[in-house]
Amino acid sequence: MGKKTKAAVNPATGGVVASKYQIACGINNTAYITHHTAFEFYGLANQVYYEVYVGSVPRFNDFEFGGIIYKRIAPKIKQGIVESRNTQGIRVIDLERTVIDSIKDFEKVAGFEELINCLSLVHYLDESKLKKYLDANGIQGLYQRL
Repeated sequence: MGKKTKAAVNPATGGVVASKYQIACGINNTAYITHHTAFEFYGLANQVYYEVYVGSVPRFNDFEFGGIIYKRIAPKIKQGIVESRNTQGIRVIDLERTVIDSIKDFEKVAGFEELINCLSLVHYLDESKLKKYLDANGIQGLYQRL
């Protein structure tokens, strides 16, 4: 990540000029925002975390930059990754996949109480997308959790 890290720092002040989302998506060509970090990006998180969850096909070691820890989550499915309309260069899972992935992994990411708080702020989900992601994950237990 060396060159990208240097580009994210203002040489005059040493301050970070890229958002944590831009840094996460700049890790490699497949990197995208996932899980609780996606809820944060959509403005649906109850708490701001100092961990950024990054979906990425190539492995990378978790690292700290600017007081934020960037953690890789190995993708299980390829569907549901979208380009942000408002911010160039940011890839994030859509809201339906955010819900499915966060329910699937709530023990590892954010915990049950924070998940419930995030879900309470969601006003609309596309049922066909939810079913598509449930089927793609192939985990029968997820149907029971929903």
